[in-house]
Amino acid sequence: MSEDGPAKRRKILHWDPSAAPGSPPPGGSSGGAAPPPGVGTPPPRRRWVWIGLVVVVAFAAWFGWRVYTVLQEWPVEDEAALVGPPETPLPESPPPLSPPRAAAEAARTAAESALQNARRQIAGGPGAERLFALERSFADGDRALGRREWDAAAARFTAVREGVQRLLSDMRAETEAEELLETFETRYAAARVARAYNPRGLEGATDLHQGAEEAYRAARFVEARDRAREALAVLEAATAAAQTQLDNALRSGRQALADGDGPRAQEIFQRILQRLPDEEAAVIGARRAATIADVLLLLTRAQAEESAGDLANARTLYARALELDPLAADAQQALSRIDRKLEDQAVTEALARVASLQQAGRWDAAEAEINTLRQRYPANSRVREQAEAFAAERRAARLQIGLRAAREAEIANDWPRARQIYLDLFALGFDRPEVVGGIERTGTVLRAEQAFHFNVNAAATAAANHNYQEAISLFNNALANKPGFVSLTMEQEALRELLDRQSRPVPVRIETDGRTLVGYTGPQNRAPAIMGRSEVVELLPGRYRMRGAKARYRSVDVELIVRAGEATPVVRLIPTERQ
Repeated sequence: MSEDGPAKRRKILHWDPSAAPGSPPPGGSSGGAAPPPGVGTPPPRRRWVWIGLVVVVAFAAWFGWRVYTVLQEWPVEDEAALVGPPETPLPESPPPLSPPRAAAEAARTAAESALQNARRQIAGGPGAERLFALERSFADGDRALGRREWDAAAARFTAVREGVQRLLSDMRAETEAEELLETFETRYAAARVARAYNPRGLEGATDLHQGAEEAYRAARFVEARDRAREALAVLEAATAAAQTQLDNALRSGRQALADGDGPRAQEIFQRILQRLPDEEAAVIGARRAATIADVLLLLTRAQAEESAGDLANARTLYARALELDPLAADAQQALSRIDRKLEDQAVTEALARVASLQQAGRWDAAEAEINTLRQRYPANSRVREQAEAFAAERRAARLQIGLRAAREAEIANDWPRARQIYLDLFALGFDRPEVVGGIERTGTVLRAEQAFHFNVNAAATAAANHNYQEAISLFNNALANKPGFVSLTMEQEALRELLDRQSRPVPVRIETDGRTLVGYTGPQNRAPAIMGRSEVVELLPGRYRMRGAKARYRSVDVELIVRAGEATPVVRLIPTERQ
């Protein structure tokens, strides 16, 4: 019933058989009365409806229970994908997977990782067919997993992982076996000493190698690898044993040579050459055995000459012995010893010559001698030390010699040479006060001398242009700054006498008409002013420009050169030309 209002009453319909189609009318032939309502058997259709409802409810209950059971075993990610993320966090985590299913999933992950590793290593190479079969087995495991056959899927995935391991192991064994077989062949080809001194050891190694090749051709790669490794080990042992025998034989021959027993050494080396005709050590030993007697004789004579002090002759004998026997250790050591003695003698004599040249002041010759020594004996410590000491002494001597030469040049008033010597010393690194002071002093003197000559030449030029007063000023300035060592030349003395004469005024007569303005410019200047008809003025020698000016007349300009020692000049400044 609804809670929103009063309960509705259901309408009760009474069944009237007479109202049904095809039923007899009331009061029919039966003649009986109608049965009362609610009395009688329910119709068959309503019974089947209730039966159907019961069946539907039962099926819905069973289906709901089945769905709940499946969802309990479904992965959490699948369930999240179906129902979507919850709006609020779930209060509890989903139940874990069942142990059989978890084992199957773990086996699948391990098998998939193994397959990925195999794909990277094989990549279409050998083993691709076996890898393809393992891929099919992995797919079978996925199908078993889809059917929820957890144990079967886990077994399939485990078999796939183990198969991948066996495949990769076989591939590694194949590669290692191939490399070992190639290494064996290479070393066997080079085992000439073993073939000569240990053939049985080589036979054992060869047998193992053949077995390794047969296993390799039969695709038994692990067996092939192990057999090839064993064959290589046997080969190396046989080679080492043979080399030991050869080394012992060579050592015996060399000992016989050291003892001076040529025949015994010859016999030992010949036995070696019978087995190994191309053994270089044995060839050299046999050659030395043939000449050992001559070598010993030369060494004996050389030692006698060395004891007597004749190093040159001793060296010659040692060298001849070494030519016969290049491996003669006694001859080699003796030559080194003689060379050191000869070098010491040569160095001692050369250093004595250097000292003598130094004492004589012949530094250039001494330097040439020490340079020759350094080139001839670059590793000699005495030469190196003496060269360093000589360089220091040479430097000090060069400074003293340079300073002495510069002072002598200054005394001789050869200032350019003195300055150049000081500059050379400074360029060599001598920045001592006497050198720097010499550069400054000579520079001052040379600049003063240069200024003197410049002023004298300028004075001569001015005198030649009749600018006597300017020339006098320049000449006086030159004399005032003239260095004491500089003397006047004949030309300069003549110039001084000329300028001395031109330093005194000279009378000059000027004639006008008494109404003319007279002015002049030159060593002396006069502003325009009226002058008498004839006046005499005292003018310093030089070049003048005079002008006579009068109103309404054109001016008269006269250039006049006044010189001492000449007749008194007369200048007429009378304008006569009207404008």
